[in-house]
Amino acid sequence: MSGLARRRLLGPLVLVVAAAGPSGCGGVSRATPPRPELSATRRAPRTTTTTNMLAVERQIRAVYLRSWDAYSRAVWTFDTANLERWFADAELATVYREVDERVRDRRRSRVHVTHDVTITVLSNERAIVADRLLNESVAVNADTGRDLELAPHDVQIWQFTLERKAGVWKVVYSARSS
Repeated sequence: MSGLARRRLLGPLVLVVAAAGPSGCGGVSRATPPRPELSATRRAPRTTTTTNMLAVERQIRAVYLRSWDAYSRAVWTFDTANLERWFADAELATVYREVDERVRDRRRSRVHVTHDVTITVLSNERAIVADRLLNESVAVNADTGRDLELAPHDVQIWQFTLERKAGVWKVVYSARSS
């Protein structure tokens, strides 16, 4: 599995918001014509759910992109410290294994990807990040510093599962779709 075929994206976020309109009728006497500003009461728009959802999506996006930073740093420096801050479960094991393979092969990766992310929040504890990324990463010989290949400029589609672990979002699984 390619070192760059694993992380980061930034993209569109679309939300649909519905607001409650005017309601009620107020206690207006028949003798007095109703004044619109006094006869109707407005409910405040229901933004709590939407606001909370937006905040959660921002958290997920931030963790996802930071996981790419941590991954990029690990495959360049061979230093796996702090990976557990952004990864857990199967994905943490996968990243550790990949870094170990790179150390054995003396093959660093200069990660350069452009992200196009779509986030789907499944619950308060689980989300999916679909990432259509442009991979321009390059393998580099760890001893000579020479590029081992040209940048591929290929588009890859990945799906990442994030879960909240002890109150913190982490990447727990990834799979390449194409």
